[in-house]
Amino acid sequence: MRGNVHPSYFDLNWLPRVAPAEGLFPCAFTRDLRRKPDWRVDLLKLACLLRLADAAQVDARRAPTLLLLIRRPQGESRDHWRFQQYLSRPELHGDLLDYTTVRPFDRPDANAWWLALDYLKMSTTNCVSSTT
Repeated sequence: MRGNVHPSYFDLNWLPRVAPAEGLFPCAFTRDLRRKPDWRVDLLKLACLLRLADAAQVDARRAPTLLLLIRRPQGESRDHWRFQQYLSRPELHGDLLDYTTVRPFDRPDANAWWLALDYLKMSTTNCVSSTT
């Protein structure tokens, strides 16, 4: 199986275009190795789940301060890094993910705040569109 890797800011609309034409593959895990597997993996659904999980897991763990100091990102990359440093782990409440910050955004990080808002809106749109 061969695949494509896309940045996490792509929306889910491109997944059906890059998914293989034959989207169901037999699973190799069965109790009896002599039997053919009786279930299949839908690669489009799996890709969708992995994409959503990656987009949802945005918090300070993805942007350690030491790496920020080593890499010294500039512009929007820096803002992206900074907003992740403010976010705590998302919490699941029913069928909603709740994002909070570990502290208020500082005034110099206003661009990071706006980028965080755009990113979380995009994540919400992706989650909603994945159910259709």
